Amino acid sequence: MKRLSILTLAALLLLAPAAPGVQAQEAEETAAAKSSPVSLDFGAKLKSKHVWNGKISYDSWNLQPDFTFSAYGFYFNAWGCMPVTQAYGSEVDLTLGYEIGPVSFGVTDFYYTASVDEARLFTQPFFTWDAKDNGRIHQTYVTLGFSGVEKFPIFINVGTLVFGDYDAVKFDKWKKGQEGGEIKSNWSTYIELGYSHTLSTGQTLTYRLGGTPHKGFFFDRGAGITNIQFSITQPFKITDSYTIPVTGDIHLNPAYEQLYFVLTVQLF
Repeated sequence: MKRLSILTLAALLLLAPAAPGVQAQEAEETAAAKSSPVSLDFGAKLKSKHVWNGKISYDSWNLQPDFTFSAYGFYFNAWGCMPVTQAYGSEVDLTLGYEIGPVSFGVTDFYYTASVDEARLFTQPFFTWDAKDNGRIHQTYVTLGFSGVEKFPIFINVGTLVFGDYDAVKFDKWKKGQEGGEIKSNWSTYIELGYSHTLSTGQTLTYRLGGTPHKGFFFDRGAGITNIQFSITQPFKITDSYTIPVTGDIHLNPAYEQLYFVLTVQLF
């Protein structure tokens, strides 16, 4: 996941200094693009591992392409996680959502392209949504977000797994035909608060605190804090016209007593 879902800064390709008239024209074009009701964005980053909501999804280097089409408040996003090692299958997440001011709502389908059995990868059909798979192929995640405003610059995200996340004990009994077995959703929920600001040096610092209010996917023993995260993004100048943001993320998961350090390079 998401085993997994998400959140990073976009890279900026900076043009070399131009004449005042050209700069004014570029500023007008940028303002027009921002006010346009339709936009298309594409980017990609390289990560040393993937951690989602305090849980590690892919413990290897991976490439993450990201595509977003927005129109009149609605948006469609396609995100992928492609590990460089054959020990993992890839993940493709498709999100359909709506934004109005600082508030957003989205529904995401997590599709796991392959499963691992006896160290072998087996591809999995995309057009298969079946509860008996218990999230092996698809999971659905519904989110509600608040990006913060000037007087309250705290961002808040709440997400719940509504498909492909079931009580493991009851599901196992159901699969074996035993008494007391059933397909019962955990409704696993993750709640996160965060704050981000940029220093005069150009570095951006982000702080996140997240956890789950009950037993489920994010913590299998009950309520708990699963992610205390500190991130620092440093822009590295490659040439006069090309700068790459590099991010270091420290994730502390008190619930599982795990600590992760993740390096992210925004390619474009």
